Amino acid sequence: RKILYQKGKTMILSTQDLVSIVAAGGGIILDTKYKSTQELVMIASASRNKGAKIILTNLSLKSSQDLVSIASVGNGNVIFMIDNKVPKL
Repeated sequence: RKILYQKGKTMILSTQDLVSIVAAGGGIILDTKYKSTQELVMIASASRNKGAKIILTNLSLKSSQDLVSIASVGNGNVIFMIDNKVPKL
């Protein structure tokens, strides 16, 4: 399977792909509008062992309870971008 990336375009990866990347220690910035809360919980949970940081943007469709559910499994590795201003890395 080929994944193509062009500047200005969004890369689409499956939830399982993201879980594998995070479990391997890779940090990600993820737009939450493309994933359900359950999928985000799975991805956040994968960050526990290696400490991979997950930055979540576009939170307007998630409830505060959704965010608590995601944060509770992330062991301090989940960052919520409330204002959607992603820091320069």
